[in-house]
Amino acid sequence: MKNKIALSVLLSLFCGAVLADSGDLKVSVAGVRGSEGSVRIAVYRDEKTFGKEKKAVTVREAIARGGDVGITIRSLPAGRYAIFAYHDRNANRKFDRTLGLVDAEGQGLSNNPERSAEHNFDSAAFDFAGGDVAQIHIELDYCHSGPDEEKSLARSVKCWATLAD
Repeated sequence: MKNKIALSVLLSLFCGAVLADSGDLKVSVAGVRGSEGSVRIAVYRDEKTFGKEKKAVTVREAIARGGDVGITIRSLPAGRYAIFAYHDRNANRKFDRTLGLVDAEGQGLSNNPERSAEHNFDSAAFDFAGGDVAQIHIELDYCHSGPDEEKSLARSVKCWATLAD
């Protein structure tokens, strides 16, 4: 009986410590073009898994609407994270690229690095302290013109060139 009580006390202390170091993270994804599909965010804690959505700490989505879309991650443990956000226009739950090279959907990273900058975990990483509610703002960037405009070959080539740098 004493062991069960001691175990219960230890578990309570551990859970209390874990909850004290967690908090809500509000992610505002700006620049969403149109209301097709959804806006998805994938949260990563490790550079080795960064960009591999199936290995993300968590993935959340919200119905797309033009402008800003908010997504809240509740009880996220304190730590260092990077977020990849994208407008999943066709709702296939993956980030699409034309010919495997040029972004076919709007995308963005936490810290909003320049398109010509290296897009990796370190460029998007931020420290989350937990506790209070924190906010992150991510701007989407689209390689192609808006949904009602004709796709521009020049814009696509420019996007591909900045990715190749």
